[in-house]
Amino acid sequence: MQNDRLDYLFRRYYKKTATPAEREELMGLLRANENNEQIQQLISKAIREEDYSHQLSKEVADDILSSIFGATSEASKRPVPQIGQDVFVTKQTTMFRSFSGWASTVAAACLIGIMCFAGYRWYEGKFIQKDNRLATAEAGKELLPGKDKAQLALGDGRILELDAVSSGQLLKSSGIEINTSKGELIYTKNAGKVEYNTLITPLGGQYRVVLPDGSRAWLNAGSSLKFPTMFSGTKRLVEMSGEVYFEVHPDKSRPFTVQLAERKKNGKNLKINVLGTHFNVSSYSDEPTIRTTLLEGSVELTQGDASTVITPGQQAQVLRDREKPEIQVRRVDAESMVAWKEGRFEFNGNLKDIMRQIARWYNVEVEFDGDVGNKSYVGAISRKNNVAEVLKMLELTGGIKFTVVDRKIIIRPSN
Repeated sequence: MQNDRLDYLFRRYYKKTATPAEREELMGLLRANENNEQIQQLISKAIREEDYSHQLSKEVADDILSSIFGATSEASKRPVPQIGQDVFVTKQTTMFRSFSGWASTVAAACLIGIMCFAGYRWYEGKFIQKDNRLATAEAGKELLPGKDKAQLALGDGRILELDAVSSGQLLKSSGIEINTSKGELIYTKNAGKVEYNTLITPLGGQYRVVLPDGSRAWLNAGSSLKFPTMFSGTKRLVEMSGEVYFEVHPDKSRPFTVQLAERKKNGKNLKINVLGTHFNVSSYSDEPTIRTTLLEGSVELTQGDASTVITPGQQAQVLRDREKPEIQVRRVDAESMVAWKEGRFEFNGNLKDIMRQIARWYNVEVEFDGDVGNKSYVGAISRKNNVAEVLKMLELTGGIKFTVVDRKIIIRPSN
């Protein structure tokens, strides 16, 4: 309810229709520490919605910032940022570089920043650059985005390069059809022998698959999904690694179970049980946390003696290195968690997290030269851009500089 109220008040204030009482209520909500989570969700929502897509006027932005930054003793030690079109980069540096230290104060400031993010605006799925003053290394232009690309490992040991085959029926005996123009592998019901196939996307690749029961799965870069050519018996079991988004076909008589490919030494592996639902699982081995985000339906997660059920808009988190099973649940903007499936990056975290996403999609190596990895950023950009455009967006926030050498991105402080 409070999240709806915050959204309502901001829209009213942004359109200059808020009453004085509503303005004061909004400022109070933005300053309150307990509203951090709602503010973060509103930031992600603002990225996608068209009526938030153009930049704030200087008058409105300065008014909000003055109220926010003048509200705490810590902020009072600093000058109040003044946002004008010619100083987006400079003042965005103030807001984004200090994100981890100013808690909700800067989270609220980022709400403004997301709408004038370094001189960009979201339009028809792309960021339109309005300031070309900053130049990123020309080499970055050669690092193109990922594409529909995958391998299919068959049960008999054969491996097929899916992006190299023609559209149409691939293997009639296994009930497989493939349409490479859509980057999708389609399985039909097969009454023959059950075999296990594995769909594998490399770094810089993505693919989709329609399973024999009609369930659909989207694989992000550097992921895999193992599944049978036919679901038999009373359960539907698949095994995954990396990041996969599922839309499970409802079947109350046969629960759908996702099992992680990695095996814990104590045998307490995470399992996700569903009947019919839409959810995303991110389990990259280089990430400290396994995240399951639910968009529709319900999901039960079990790990050893720990078990929990999540509802739409919630995310279950499991720390990979924790010996004792523990599943933590938090509310998130679920749509932003699956932005990759819709062809865009939505960043809301530290630079190390962001660069891992970039490294997987552009198939590059990342090297940090200096203490910049823990700075946090909020923003969005199309995954169709070459890597130079993405790095340019991050550079415009200030404080960091990228150098591209072959397929390596080196990140240093800018001063």
